Amino acid sequence: MPQNQNANEPEKSVTPLQFLFLIVIFQSEDYISVDEILQTIQLQLHKDYVPSTGAIYKTLRELTVRGLVERELQSDKRIKHYRMTKQGIKNLREYYVKRLRLLQFMERCCAHRLKELKEDQTTR
Repeated sequence: MPQNQNANEPEKSVTPLQFLFLIVIFQSEDYISVDEILQTIQLQLHKDYVPSTGAIYKTLRELTVRGLVERELQSDKRIKHYRMTKQGIKNLREYYVKRLRLLQFMERCCAHRLKELKEDQTTR
């Protein structure tokens, strides 16, 4: 358990940016650098979203403090690499299930409106 989290406290949720980073770090089989994280985000999201440098490091620091990822300094001591912890994988699974349920709920409740959203996306 992360140092600053009490055993009686409920598990803190993740922000959309933290969730995105967890997904990107999870897909890597080993440590992944900040540059590789950013490149993956840009490639997968077609440059629709590029987090600022400050947001990147703040998010990685938060995930590290919470024990969801671990950081390693490479040989030159300047390049930081990250990988998922067992706790991070467990939490990612839980976050994924919650978000999947939310999307399924949205699809059931708003099917007629979702069609409008999809059509709006294709006309841009």
